[in-house]
Amino acid sequence: MTAGRIINDAQLPADPSRPSIPLFLASGGMVGLLLGIGIALIRERTDKRVRRAADVARRDDVPVLGVLGARADGVYPPLSAGGRTFNRLRNEVLASLADGDRVVVVTGASPGLAATLVAANLAAALARSGAEVVLVCADPAAEPAAMLGVAPAPGLSDVLAGKVALDKAIQPGRNMRVLAPGGAASAGGLLQSQALGATLERLREQARYVVVEAPSAAASADAQSLASLADAAIVAVELRRTRHAEVVDAAEQLRRVGTPLLGAVVFPRLRRHGGTPTKAPDLDRPADSTVVFARIGEKAKG
Repeated sequence: MTAGRIINDAQLPADPSRPSIPLFLASGGMVGLLLGIGIALIRERTDKRVRRAADVARRDDVPVLGVLGARADGVYPPLSAGGRTFNRLRNEVLASLADGDRVVVVTGASPGLAATLVAANLAAALARSGAEVVLVCADPAAEPAAMLGVAPAPGLSDVLAGKVALDKAIQPGRNMRVLAPGGAASAGGLLQSQALGATLERLREQARYVVVEAPSAAASADAQSLASLADAAIVAVELRRTRHAEVVDAAEQLRRVGTPLLGAVVFPRLRRHGGTPTKAPDLDRPADSTVVFARIGEKAKG
């Protein structure tokens, strides 16, 4: 074996060496894309909140009856997108109820105001069809009275406590009457009493449909107690607030007492407080006539 030999002498570069900016940009973009995909996948697997309405049916096995858009703060005018959604919900509810079924309970899968919105808008949609409707506000933590422009008391808890007669507590509206939460103490315990069943039976005799706004299924057992006295149930879900486990638990609570679960109504994440008056239809007037209701979070004026 012979020693190697130099063929050509090394040459100094004619120009200084520089990094390739296009190569660096392409490489950085690819790395960023891969990191973004990885973070998104991790978040998808670790975040247990409902992020898409389709996931309620796909992951939680609860049919979706309606999906509301960004504006969700009161009773919708009938010709608005939200109003049309609840008109369709009304039609589906009526098609699902058997002859003689009158009571529909609405509960939130998670604490919040979604159930209040569903109950009030469903009752309004039923009333627009010409039916006699009573909206029963059984969640003392909610604010349906402000939304509907009625006094918060007397109401259901006062009736159950024997402080006022049912006929005196029901507040008249246009085609829809409202039984507010009331002001009696220990309202939660009253919802477990035998007087609740007797009250709902009397309401069955007085109205074609009774819509009951129940406390959240995640907050207490009152939703299950109310559902056991109802003919059907609806679950309200808030995107990016309600967890999948809460949807499954709410559905299971309703099924355990034998109440048919019609499905879920899905809202975007709702504002907790604040708001300004919004317009909703006067139920005895043409659809383009409006009266003012207070949005959730505001107290009724006057």
